[in-house]
Amino acid sequence: KDPGIWSNLGVTYRVLGNNGEALKCYEKALELDSMDIGVWLNKAALLQSEGKFDAAIQCYEEVLKINPYHQVALRNKEFAISRTLRS
Repeated sequence: KDPGIWSNLGVTYRVLGNNGEALKCYEKALELDSMDIGVWLNKAALLQSEGKFDAAIQCYEEVLKINPYHQVALRNKEFAISRTLRS
């Protein structure tokens, strides 16, 4: 019931190269606390690394709903948008 543990488990799976399990962990963490910016950013980074830029943009938008001035989310969203325009 601790979103932080689920998020950390997701990071561990990602480091081990198991993105599918990492994504499941991030989604579980967000079920428990949808306001956790760190989890949204972890999920976005994973999706972006897989080339799923539209899904990553949605995660960055969730962060910006919580904190409209979050610099990492603003910068990474801009990058992801630029990548979708190139496709």
